[in-house]
Amino acid sequence: MGGERDPAAERVDVDGFTLLSKLRDGPMGKVYEAEQRSLARRVALKILSSDGLQKRPWVQALRREGELLARFSHPNIVTVFERGTWEGRPYFVMEYLEGETLADRLAGGPMSPVALAALSLPILSAVAACHERGIVHGDLKPENVFLASIDTGIVPKLIDFGIAFDAGIAKGPEVSAGTPEYMAPEVLRGEPAGAGSDQYAMGVVLYEMATGHLPRLHEDDPERLRLIAKHGLVPPRHHVPNLDETLEEVIERALHPERSARFRDMREMMRALLPVAGPRERAEYKAQLDAADRNDDDDGLDSEESGSIPTLDARMVDGALDSIRPSAAKPPAPATAQTGFSWAVPLALVIGVAVGFGLGVLLS
Repeated sequence: MGGERDPAAERVDVDGFTLLSKLRDGPMGKVYEAEQRSLARRVALKILSSDGLQKRPWVQALRREGELLARFSHPNIVTVFERGTWEGRPYFVMEYLEGETLADRLAGGPMSPVALAALSLPILSAVAACHERGIVHGDLKPENVFLASIDTGIVPKLIDFGIAFDAGIAKGPEVSAGTPEYMAPEVLRGEPAGAGSDQYAMGVVLYEMATGHLPRLHEDDPERLRLIAKHGLVPPRHHVPNLDETLEEVIERALHPERSARFRDMREMMRALLPVAGPRERAEYKAQLDAADRNDDDDGLDSEESGSIPTLDARMVDGALDSIRPSAAKPPAPATAQTGFSWAVPLALVIGVAVGFGLGVLLS
């Protein structure tokens, strides 16, 4: 294609998908609302920009994004239906989401601890699922959390894996390291991103949800400079004096400047956040985490099942959100009905031996 044009304005057909309107516009890729004609359904289609054809790292990054997303079947990670190439430009097709980003929601101010936990626990679960498969998101921030509106309420979805990578494969030097405000100190120093830096980014997101501020902005303010020098960041209580103590501890540990001092993994971070959640979320996510730990011990279940999410239907006390309802987890497989058979055969053998022995005595 010569020059950049608006395919949606021309209702361009991309391998059976008719582009209808532009949803997101980035330098590397553009996301369109589209109609899948074969199924008469709305979808979202992300395709490399025409300028990106001249930039090999962009081509590779968009292909990799589609490949990584296709690995997941998680209620809080956007679903990819298919991938392809059109006029030399890689694309992939996702579920169409209606709603707003977490960044849009935070424009209205900070959230109550209960609402914060109800929104963040599903996203932490999604990030945990990524890490358990060796995937580092690399750009966790409110703009990449979508609050999808469905009939039963709101489902948080992790989106935009544009710079995600498989930690088991060497990360290309031309791949961006993320958004500076959400980058961990070690990444800012030039060290590789990893699960620990994803955790730090989620700590920044929780800080922003709780206070309405970023922990490291406005560093020209003498008072904040003093606080940063003492604590490494502006303590959350500087903004919200009556902030829940447990929530503050979770945030500050996730934001510790030393990677080794943060939570062991995202599951541990979720457990630490449970006391902040409402009763229903606390019970259901505790059950999910306990099941995941048992699966680890059994060493026989795949990670997809251990990363599933129980049904969640919580009313937000501050009215900020109506409800959050991730998909239900798969029920545990019933135990095989073999109890009677397991002892019946050996018992029959014992009886047979005993009868034979008795007959032998009588006949001797």
